[in-house]
Amino acid sequence: MSKIRNLLVKLAAEGDLGEDHVAPYLADHPTLPSSFGDGHFFEHYQKVLKLNDPFKILGFLYSIEVGSLEFVKVLVERGLVKEGGLFAKIHLKVEEKHRNLAISIREMVMPETFRNKYRAGFVGGCELHDAMYKKIANS
Repeated sequence: MSKIRNLLVKLAAEGDLGEDHVAPYLADHPTLPSSFGDGHFFEHYQKVLKLNDPFKILGFLYSIEVGSLEFVKVLVERGLVKEGGLFAKIHLKVEEKHRNLAISIREMVMPETFRNKYRAGFVGGCELHDAMYKKIANS
């Protein structure tokens, strides 16, 4: 558990949890209204913070981090993130590191060699993440 905690601290300090995403994005896209930053994610993330199962939270965070690099690349390709802008520079550089930290956490919680009591919570967190993003995408 202490190893997992240390990796979470790294993610918080060096990763998305310790960064302001909205300010760099708005700086790259000045024509967007400033209310853009008050979107759907805040409301949904508040629900995640109320979860009682730490392994479900770990699964949710894992899903965010493991897909972030590809997600940012797609956003740049589609023109939703300004290529060469501050947001893209920050995220294209650090997302691979975030992904690797998340994979390390998954390997500790869900070793491939055996099933354990934490697996269901972790998988539930991954499923919660996917359902949340589908709901936001369809709204």
